[in-house]
Amino acid sequence: MPVFTSFDGAWRWFEDSGGTIAVSDEPWAASWTHGRAQYLALLARVEEPAVVAGIEQTQRRLSEVTGVTPFSADYLHVTLVELGFQAVKTSRPDEL
Repeated sequence: MPVFTSFDGAWRWFEDSGGTIAVSDEPWAASWTHGRAQYLALLARVEEPAVVAGIEQTQRRLSEVTGVTPFSADYLHVTLVELGFQAVKTSRPDEL
C-alpha cells in the first residue's frame, strides 16, 4: 500500500483501485465471530485536545461519504492489543 500525504490522495487511490465501502457486511462478521460475542482488546482513550481536533477534522471530511458515521469523541481510542474472544472453554486459537 502506498504512503499518503493527503486525504484526497488516499481517496483517489481507494476509488481507482475499485474500493467500496460496505455499510453492513453480515457474512464477513458472522464468519469472523463464529457466533461468539465477547471480543477482548486493550484500548487507550484519545483525550489530547490537539489529537482530538485532528481526528474530528478528518471525521468531518469522512462523514460526507454516504454510509460513514464517525465515532463520537467519547469513544475515540487507540487499540493497543487485540486479545481474542472470551470463552468458558477454549476450542480455537483466538479464544482465551
